Amino acid sequence: MKKMKVILISLLIAVFLNQTGIMALQEKPKNLPMDTAIKLALANNPSLKFFDRMMSGKNSEKLAVINSRNGYFQFESGITGTTEPGNAAFIKVKQGAFDQNYQMNEMNDPTDTVWTVYGIIKYLRPLSTGGKIRAIYDQKTIERRILKNKKLQAESQIIHQVIKTYLNISMILSEIEITQQSIKVASKSRELVDSLVKKGLALKSDFLNSNIRVLKYQENLQKLRNKMKVVKKSLLYVMGYSYKFKDFTPENILCMNSVSESIEKLVKKGYKNRWDIKMYKEEIKKIDYQIREVKSDLKFKSNLIASYEINNAENFEYDANGYLAGVQFTKKFGDSGVVRNKIKAFLEAKKGLKERMKALKDKIRFEVTQSFFQVENSTNLIPLMDKTIESAEEGYDLIRDQYDNGIVKFLEVMDAELELTQAKQRRLITLHQHCINMSDLKYQTGELKRGFNK
Repeated sequence: MKKMKVILISLLIAVFLNQTGIMALQEKPKNLPMDTAIKLALANNPSLKFFDRMMSGKNSEKLAVINSRNGYFQFESGITGTTEPGNAAFIKVKQGAFDQNYQMNEMNDPTDTVWTVYGIIKYLRPLSTGGKIRAIYDQKTIERRILKNKKLQAESQIIHQVIKTYLNISMILSEIEITQQSIKVASKSRELVDSLVKKGLALKSDFLNSNIRVLKYQENLQKLRNKMKVVKKSLLYVMGYSYKFKDFTPENILCMNSVSESIEKLVKKGYKNRWDIKMYKEEIKKIDYQIREVKSDLKFKSNLIASYEINNAENFEYDANGYLAGVQFTKKFGDSGVVRNKIKAFLEAKKGLKERMKALKDKIRFEVTQSFFQVENSTNLIPLMDKTIESAEEGYDLIRDQYDNGIVKFLEVMDAELELTQAKQRRLITLHQHCINMSDLKYQTGELKRGFNK
């Protein structure tokens, strides 16, 4: 019985400590800076690992092309059968009864089959391929650079996604902070109205309205906290669920950054740094090397050839062993327009790539210009919003004093409070969009690395 009492008391103490927060059963949320989130997202994204494997494969293909210039041995073996006339026998045949001349008639035996076993060892080495091997090697090099640019594109897209998600978290953090401040202000107003109602200086309806305002703010706060959980999950998804703490405390990265460079300079940066522009340039170079490969079919080619042949026939007198060494030259004359048509097709493809690259440059110019003006607009707008908030705060304090003195109704206090809250929210939305536009601008100019503000 005493043992049961001890267990029961221990359980009650444990529950009490847990409820009062003295004993934490779960780890506290850990800080998760944006740079850490980006590193984890890049480290765990499967598409980036796929590009690494593809680039490794292109390196192997380049080595294979280089090794094709080396000589190699080739062994051939087989058995053949040949037929030859048999031994000839001749007889004398008298032409007539009184004819003294004789004709030699040939009587052949059935033909003989001679079986021969042979073996040939050859050494072959290309001396000149008309530039074909070099053209193929250059194509493999360009294909690897294209894959590298595709990987850079995927990295930039992942970083952009992490930054936007993190900016959404920062905005919710700021919204929660504004809502908590609004709850404090509304709660003070409610306490004031309650005291005035008790003194008979205010209406009961004023207290009810102030209480409803507090409850609405509390409801909004709960919605924001639920929204925060969802956005945090989306960030964990982008990171590949690699962060060991399922709950974390993010940093607030909402800040003002202005653009010091001109539109033209930013556009030139986009032309220079954008991975898709680089890919188009590499594709155009690849076509040039493909044309060189096709043209090599019509050029002189030479190969070093050396061989040793062993023949072993049934009859020793047919045995014949031979040596061969020399240089082989080949040249194709005329191909019914195959090479010409292939080159024509490549040139058309090259022309199409140049047109698409020009369209992409026009798109980059438009996007950069649009983001630039959006950033410039918010940069000029936010200082004005700061002044609006200051005026709203002064107006709210003035209206509260007037309400305390019975000059205005409580409805005007609520309107002033609402105006102050909305002014803060408008500034927050503008600042959030400013940061989004800054990250878009960095992405469009190909400068988005670890953070939009770096």
